[in-house]
Amino acid sequence: MASAAHFIIFSFACKLARMAIWHNGTLGETASIDASSAGLLLGWGVFTTVGVKKGRAMWLEQHLHRLRRDAARCDITLAFSDDELRDGLAAVLGANEIETGMARLTATRRDDGRWNTDANSDITILA
Repeated sequence: MASAAHFIIFSFACKLARMAIWHNGTLGETASIDASSAGLLLGWGVFTTVGVKKGRAMWLEQHLHRLRRDAARCDITLAFSDDELRDGLAAVLGANEIETGMARLTATRRDDGRWNTDANSDITILA
């Protein structure tokens, strides 16, 4: 059975003292991942790093396709649509005023079958 993922989006070019991130559909300044998460304990996750120019993600469709393909290979279900991920990335880029830099979309598996969790993945976007 596939497991959904923590999902995080963030940027590497943030000049602000506080950085906005998108974690499981919510834009904020912090994200919390359970210490028993398979993504943390076992390194069970996938990511893609996207170049940003003029405030726009470069080759985003290819990155999203590869992220979904690799997540499926790792038995991780991404609980967000491509449109939601695009919107999350745009929100992070806008909140952090990123014009040129890098953004990272990370999906980590919550469980590995040893623990029963309601949601089985987390997704975070940082830019």
